[in-house]
Amino acid sequence: EYRNRKGCDIIRPVSKAEFCLRGSLTRHEKQENDGCIIEHMCQTLIANDRVEVRGFGAFSLHYHTARVGRNPKTGEILNLSAKYLLHFNPGKELRVRVNQSRLACQIRKEGQH
Repeated sequence: EYRNRKGCDIIRPVSKAEFCLRGSLTRHEKQENDGCIIEHMCQTLIANDRVEVRGFGAFSLHYHTARVGRNPKTGEILNLSAKYLLHFNPGKELRVRVNQSRLACQIRKEGQH
């Protein structure tokens, strides 16, 4: 288990090496590895820590207090209980790659007209 300066769990390049070797793993081994990674991320979030995957993004829990809500279709008033919601903040590398891909798609679409 690795931690950064803020005490947040990080999936380090050690995990990236495992991902690079995935071509030689069986389907069962891949599922088992995925399950272990997801389970570790869940346990970290349950402990109210932040999970950061370098180059991809960070996952954290945000607490929402109990409140009174309304069903938009019927107008019925509802009492909503307090809850934690999963929050994802994309990393810089992911944002840049997605934006580049979207721009390339827009340029191709504009060129077809």
